[in-house]
Amino acid sequence: SADRHLADVVQGQLGCALAWIGDNAHRYGGDPARLSLSGHSAGGNLAVNTAYLAAAGRLSSSCGGRPPAVHAVSVMYPAVDPVGMYRNADPLLGATARDMVAAYTGGSPEQFPERYQHISSASHITAEAPPTLIILPEADHLVPVAGTHRFVEQAAAAGVDVELVPVPFADHVFDARPGSIGQQAFRQLTARWLRD
Repeated sequence: SADRHLADVVQGQLGCALAWIGDNAHRYGGDPARLSLSGHSAGGNLAVNTAYLAAAGRLSSSCGGRPPAVHAVSVMYPAVDPVGMYRNADPLLGATARDMVAAYTGGSPEQFPERYQHISSASHITAEAPPTLIILPEADHLVPVAGTHRFVEQAAAAGVDVELVPVPFADHVFDARPGSIGQQAFRQLTARWLRD
């Protein structure tokens, strides 16, 4: 509903899910010592934040348990800079971007600076953060690319093994079609990243 905003509850729910995975992965043939996360757009923000908070030992779980570490993150056009997304001035999708972030947080960065700080991926950068692959369409109209470039610079300066793969002329969700070049690139680059 319009009066319910999730920015304050999602991270704890992801911590709960991760704790469950850590406790139960072996039952399904998984290895909790080799976890990776991936996500696109807002899901990319959640993947980065979850992995980085877990690495720093600051990921809480809404259902108890201890979330395990995440060992790699692979994301496409992640919304790592929610303030930049809110202030998106693009004539095509700027208003849409602003509405999306405001719905998630409950308002503007001026109204809720602590909420924006909490969901900003740069707030969670530490040297312990896992290797991070970011695939970035350079013509993204929804998630401004400048914020992602800043995030990559900050992460690298903190000692994070971060790799940025820019995709010229591509826009947000350029991988949406099944079998598209964008979808193939994400899968192949992620597979290589995980092998390495």
